[in-house]
Amino acid sequence: MTDLTLGLSSRGDAVRALQRDLQALGLSVPQGELAEAVFGAGTLAAVRQVQAAAELEPTGVLDAAAQEALSRALLPLQYQSSRVEGRLLSERGTPAGGVPVTLYRRDSGGEPQLVGRAVTDADAFYRIDYPPLDGPAGAAAAIELRVGDAPATATPISTPILGPSRHEVVNLVAPAAAVPLAAELDRLAADVQQRLGGFGPLIDAVAASGDAAAGDGAADPLAAAARATGWDARLLALAGAALRLAPPANLFIGPAPPVVLDVRAVYAMFRYGLPTDTEQLAAVDPESVRVALTRAVEDGIVALTPSDIQRALAAFNGFATRTRRNTPPPGGLSTYGAFLASARLDDAQQEAFDRAVVRHGDDPQALWAAAATAGIPPEQVARLHVQGKLALLTHHS
Repeated sequence: MTDLTLGLSSRGDAVRALQRDLQALGLSVPQGELAEAVFGAGTLAAVRQVQAAAELEPTGVLDAAAQEALSRALLPLQYQSSRVEGRLLSERGTPAGGVPVTLYRRDSGGEPQLVGRAVTDADAFYRIDYPPLDGPAGAAAAIELRVGDAPATATPISTPILGPSRHEVVNLVAPAAAVPLAAELDRLAADVQQRLGGFGPLIDAVAASGDAAAGDGAADPLAAAARATGWDARLLALAGAALRLAPPANLFIGPAPPVVLDVRAVYAMFRYGLPTDTEQLAAVDPESVRVALTRAVEDGIVALTPSDIQRALAAFNGFATRTRRNTPPPGGLSTYGAFLASARLDDAQQEAFDRAVVRHGDDPQALWAAAATAGIPPEQVARLHVQGKLALLTHHS
């Protein structure tokens, strides 16, 4: 590169360097001009191509603006390989993770050649590095992207990109047949986002109704959402209830709660019949939650990995414990947590007794046996007996 302005009839090392740069970009320079290092009609035509690509006036004069455009065009050539990357979405707008994406080179009049392959990650992003298409032959070549591994069945999903730069960003939409069916909640969320602009109206509708019951009246917002999205109003209500209990971080007003639930897990619980009422849900046996989550994954309702399920179970246990301990019984004033504290149980003993209550709350004999088996000393069990009787007599006041 040079700080000089070069034009027709310019000669010398600066012209020779310019011609090398133009050739590196795949542009043609006549051999006679190369031999004499002269800025002739061929060099002028190549400079005009650089200017036109940069949306500059194609004067053919290498001035400061044209030199800057040439420098930008040369920058990707510093990389050892070319790269194309982007994101693959389904026709519904959901991320298409785990889908093979193949890159083909197509030369003029020739058969397409496979030059790279990738599999979209969990967020549907892909990246393919491939040999650079340099020189005159590369300038006439094109690349295209397909989904699928087998050349005979791979589906083209991009228009051919003629003379691609060293770094191309290509976001794609895959045909439904090429993408595994997304989980029910992901498809529902994509349609709600597209048709309603988000879950806000559903959360408000569930909050106004006080539960996840879906109406069918003309003025019912859940019924209106069902008509707009094509989804059953009951499923929309369950999704709204799940988001109300487990909102994403960007929906928190003020600090986040101590235990953050995974909305996918909550939707799965509600979808398989666990109560949408917070206090009733907190009384559910963790084994029932595990069964609901496992079935929801197997049936394609939510996308959860085994690690996700373990984290969801731990979060549910924390949520359930906190909810139970902070909730007074019907007609009472004191909470269950205050009852445990009055019995002078340490944290481990409170946790053990709480687990026994969840499993044997309807069977007093089994409850006290489980408390003793959990290692709570006899004198503490006796104190729990007394405190329990007092709580019953005073209605937990």
